[in-house]
Amino acid sequence: MLKTDIVDTIDEFRSLKKEWTELLTDSPSNVLFLSWEWMYTWWTYLAEDRRLYIVTIRSEGTLIGIAPLALCSPNYRRLMPFAYLEFIASGNVGSDFLGFIVRNGHQGPAEEAICEALLSQPHMVELVRVEKNSGSLTTISKIARLGRGTTNIVDTNICPFIDIAGLQWDNYVSMLGKRHKKNLLRRLRKLENEFDLSFTSTKAGEVSPISIQEFIELHNTHWEKIGESTAFNTNALFQFHVAFATICQDNDWLRLCRLQLNGETAAAVYLFTYNDHYYFYQTALNDAYRKYSAGMVALALSIKLAIDEGAKTFEMLHDNETYKYLWTTTDKSLVRMEIYPSSFNGALSRRMAATKTVIRDISSKLRKRA
Repeated sequence: MLKTDIVDTIDEFRSLKKEWTELLTDSPSNVLFLSWEWMYTWWTYLAEDRRLYIVTIRSEGTLIGIAPLALCSPNYRRLMPFAYLEFIASGNVGSDFLGFIVRNGHQGPAEEAICEALLSQPHMVELVRVEKNSGSLTTISKIARLGRGTTNIVDTNICPFIDIAGLQWDNYVSMLGKRHKKNLLRRLRKLENEFDLSFTSTKAGEVSPISIQEFIELHNTHWEKIGESTAFNTNALFQFHVAFATICQDNDWLRLCRLQLNGETAAAVYLFTYNDHYYFYQTALNDAYRKYSAGMVALALSIKLAIDEGAKTFEMLHDNETYKYLWTTTDKSLVRMEIYPSSFNGALSRRMAATKTVIRDISSKLRKRA
């Protein structure tokens, strides 16, 4: 017999930590951005006026499924006149590969219970940055087959990644494009010949080579000159990253790397390592060393670090910026999933979404004519 509950208080959320972690470890979606630590820290600093709506599924007392959701207020600027559900840790914090957490061997019952929970409440559900090949899409397909609501899936982002399982650094470099490989090796030799080069990274139990506060300051200083970055542009985001970096260092998930030239920071890279995967989050650059391509060299040495530590992938996360394809030719697709229950709110939300699509299409055509 399955039991479905809605966790809607911060105390209940906090008390789920041990079970959440155990469930995530025993699921096919064991990624950093679905960890209790990432989501709880996000809720602490970035939840704003949202309310918790975490769906938990238990079988004979054992947690077998979680839909980590939050209830958001109406957003009239987005033509969303009613409250709606979204994943915890959505927004501009940079969470990728969001989804439902379902225990291995229990996918069928847990997915069906999550479907029932989502269809039995009145709110539209908007789920962003879901990996296209993830099990969460299976759940959405089941909702569509039940015929008690409407679903819509839209391609949104691309996440380049490097498959480095079993590679050595020299092997990886040999696989790069000819021009990029030549440029990288030339830049690296130049720095080694002209400077005392040092590349260090955070290790568990050791003092970080650069603090998260220093990293953010260096990142923001660079971006102030070329246009604002949204990575750390609010006090809430700053506090989130300071808190989460501390948690990561305690768990040996943090790789905050610094490239120094003659003792001065030329570039830094903010990475996470979790479940044998590296996540490339952000870089920070000292503009005095821009002509030396210090950022490119720091990224290369970060990939080397991941290879040396035996990681399976180096995830470059969402958005398919051109520079990412200098390092890889592989990527993953992310989608936005919309669920409209067969309620008044759901039906009207679906019509408003269709209206938004028409408005976007018209605006796009007008911009092309201008």
